[in-house]
Amino acid sequence: MKKKSKNLLIGCGLFGALATLVMFVVIAVGLKACSEGVSSMASGMTAPTEMTLSTARTDPRIADALGGIVEVGTMPSQSINFMNGAGRAELSVPIDGVDRDGTYSTIVEKPKGGEWAIIEATLVIEDGNEVRLDPPVVEAALPTP
Repeated sequence: MKKKSKNLLIGCGLFGALATLVMFVVIAVGLKACSEGVSSMASGMTAPTEMTLSTARTDPRIADALGGIVEVGTMPSQSINFMNGAGRAELSVPIDGVDRDGTYSTIVEKPKGGEWAIIEATLVIEDGNEVRLDPPVVEAALPTP
């Protein structure tokens, strides 16, 4: 009887070790998938921020309205919704101007399978005036004669 109980204990021990190993593999695979998903989502969300900050620094209409740009904030307030490869972001960044200050706000969208694009841009100057800064329009190619 002792030999059978010893074999039973060894069998149970091996089964327990195998079950533990499988559990660790499942957890590791799950954590990797989660981290890749978060990484992909995070990289998808940096594009709207970069676009907003870049246009805030380089759009000549903003510099003209503020009398020149002294400093653009580095961390816009933002609301970003991203699901199934499509997204919409609303961002606002403060800008210190030479003559007056303002807040540059954008709405940025990404269709599924497409690229992020600014669809609406506005500069609100500290005196309350609002300047609509429509995104640049690409002219359609003219037909050749």
